[in-house]
Amino acid sequence: MILFHTGYKITTMAGARYDRLFNFIIVVLLILPIISLAISSFVIGNQNINTICSNSSFWSLQSWLLTSNSLQIIWYLGSLILLCILAQLFEGKINFDIYCTICVTLYTLMLIILNIMGCIIFFNKSNNCINQARPLWNVSLATLIFQWIYIIISAIITVFMFKSI
Repeated sequence: MILFHTGYKITTMAGARYDRLFNFIIVVLLILPIISLAISSFVIGNQNINTICSNSSFWSLQSWLLTSNSLQIIWYLGSLILLCILAQLFEGKINFDIYCTICVTLYTLMLIILNIMGCIIFFNKSNNCINQARPLWNVSLATLIFQWIYIIISAIITVFMFKSI
């Protein structure tokens, strides 16, 4: 779960509501593309599950696409559920900034590992997919591009969060 701090001290209840609203908008803007890309990846990955266009005996492009997006959805849902549980159990006693910073950092590391594997499979092992399964190739490329951009955004957010802790 990603929370973004605006960098100012909140002294009023109205300010706290606006800061939470800003955090919520940032989270929704970052999560919506991931969920929509994951849904399209599931559909296209399952449609092309039997297509053999990858030279890799270890992982096919379809396997990477489905695994990568599944792990992202599980990570977001797990972080959100854990955040809600912690908020109920330790109301006012836990520093959610530290929790969110740790979640974003671990998520970014997981994404880097998945993207390195995806780049190796995509650029090295799936040359035939561009002709045999063009939608699979297109969605894989879009996933890689979006995830690398998201890694940069997550790193910037993490730096700002570390400064505010």
